[in-house]
Amino acid sequence: MPFKIFFLMLLFYTPFIFAGNCAVYAYVTDPDPAGLNVRASPKGKILGIIPTHDASGVTVKIVDAKQGWMKIQEIEILDAGTEFDMPSNGWVHGSMLTVDFRIQQGDRDISLYQAPVNTPKKIQIFHTDKNEPLPKITNILDCRSGWLKVTVKKAKKAIKGWLAAKNQCSNPLTTCS
Repeated sequence: MPFKIFFLMLLFYTPFIFAGNCAVYAYVTDPDPAGLNVRASPKGKILGIIPTHDASGVTVKIVDAKQGWMKIQEIEILDAGTEFDMPSNGWVHGSMLTVDFRIQQGDRDISLYQAPVNTPKKIQIFHTDKNEPLPKITNILDCRSGWLKVTVKKAKKAIKGWLAAKNQCSNPLTTCS
């Protein structure tokens, strides 16, 4: 019996133990025509700028998160047609990044969870089979083991919760379905 309890606790706490293990993709939403500042550390020195004005979109890989700041790598400028001198990694604020909901075939709903694990503790369920559009994910707050903590704007209400990797679309040019 004690082994079962230990195993269940290990399953629940594993995402929190490996907090720096993000490895998810997102896209840049910074409206500043000058581009997105990439920093050496959260609130730190600016290393460079990711240009956003000449591109259809910019995707990044999030590899760590700290107090609303995302450590990024693998910066890809979509349809830019020009080479840019920019940092290969650094920190950006999560309010400048987002993903869209990804609806997989057969999905009837997408859930936001209380914690970054598939548990019955769902905060919000968005139904995909209705004729109304899904609400907008406005920013990324945290990242754990492929899960993203996001803010979703529904009507005038901001809902915060964890979105599973299978329901994340990091390409601003497609629906990923």
